[in-house]
Amino acid sequence: MKKTFKRLHLWLAFPFGLILFLICFSGAMIEFAGEFSEWAYHDRYEAHVTRQGRLPLPVLMQRVQPHLAPGVTVTGVSIPTDSTRNYEFSLSAPPRTEWLVDPYTGRVAGEKEHLPFFETMFKLHRWLLDFPHEGEGIWWGKLIVGVSTLMFLFVLISGSSPFGPAPPAACANSSPSICAAVGIAAGSISTPSAAPTPLSSCWPWLPPV
Repeated sequence: MKKTFKRLHLWLAFPFGLILFLICFSGAMIEFAGEFSEWAYHDRYEAHVTRQGRLPLPVLMQRVQPHLAPGVTVTGVSIPTDSTRNYEFSLSAPPRTEWLVDPYTGRVAGEKEHLPFFETMFKLHRWLLDFPHEGEGIWWGKLIVGVSTLMFLFVLISGSSPFGPAPPAACANSSPSICAAVGIAAGSISTPSAAPTPLSSCWPWLPPV
């Protein structure tokens, strides 16, 4: 039993750990998407402040309406606390589309979007740069990400179990229980986010992640 766990632990750790590294790296990059995108598209976010003050929301809705495609409606408006920033209008289609509107003039400054680099990082983080194909029941990129996360969870559990491989010299000289505790803690954090992804990829009737 111990040899089996050791072999599974060692052989699964490298391939799935490599995929998890890409997921973690791209996820860390996504955290900076908002700041860099606002810096690159600062003219879309900054309002032209006038003495007349900001226009009422119903008036802004009338200014935005002619720019909408047929059948598209405004589903929500985000009003920032900073009076020098534009409002964010959420649209019904395409999904997750937001327009930046100047509250002083009613001008549509443009669509809220991220730099292409961060769009690529998002696709890498969620789907390994894959995208849904018409007529296919399984989204392979999403499935690989979910399965890799679950397999790495197994690696953490097998490494911290009594049947796992012997701890490294650094752990052996200090306290093996510390290494086991770290593995269990990392596994417990990964479980909630890992489980739904492969399930929703295999069975489309489950809520998407």
